[in-house]
Amino acid sequence: MAVYRIFPEKDAFISSEVPTGNTGKDEIIEIGGYSDITGTGETNRLLVQYSTTEIQDVIVNKIGATTYSASLHLYLADAYQIPVNYTLYAYPIYGAWDSGVGKFGDVPTNTTGVSWVNRQAGESSPWTTSSFDAGTTGSFKVGSTGGGGNWYTGSAGVNLEFTQSHILNSTNDVDINVTRAVSMSYNGAIANNGFIVKLPNNLEYNLTASIRLKYYGVDTNTIYPPFLEFNICAGSTLDP
Repeated sequence: MAVYRIFPEKDAFISSEVPTGNTGKDEIIEIGGYSDITGTGETNRLLVQYSTTEIQDVIVNKIGATTYSASLHLYLADAYQIPVNYTLYAYPIYGAWDSGVGKFGDVPTNTTGVSWVNRQAGESSPWTTSSFDAGTTGSFKVGSTGGGGNWYTGSAGVNLEFTQSHILNSTNDVDINVTRAVSMSYNGAIANNGFIVKLPNNLEYNLTASIRLKYYGVDTNTIYPPFLEFNICAGSTLDP
């Protein structure tokens, strides 16, 4: 079985706590559901994108006609108050976004790229919060600043929701099979804008625990950056 890995061209996380703040240069990217110092529930969602050119190169020049699987991988750097059992959700992002050069907690707030409210730099191109295009959706904090990302849910009856369940003593690393989305973006059925990874709805905006999952990002100075892994198995029955 051959294995190929490519590394992100950009990543960030978006936070309802700092709605217009960009984190495109943070070494650590986060998923979370927690209460801020005012007792307000907040959430963080992770965004990561891989180069279309590199994906096409692997599929055309390495895989060819052979079946394959593709999976998102992120290494855990630190975690707080994680549940005994929980599930992570990943979806292909709907809409282009800028990575930016900000970091969480920048003062003044850095608005050079994607944030909870906006997809692109300069506080322009806000995420859609209503009247979603067919096969797409979004999620935002009711009663507060709208935003939180947009993503594909499915197309022509294809499910584009991907999950990974964690149990007690899990490493809590991310390893989510996203083969269908990679194949559909390669074939032009959906745009390649990367993936958004989040907690389930019932764990976001958490008021009873401060769930924080911190992962090494593409800007890490360690040997643990995120990657997209292709596993190639001749004669496999995997459905790409």
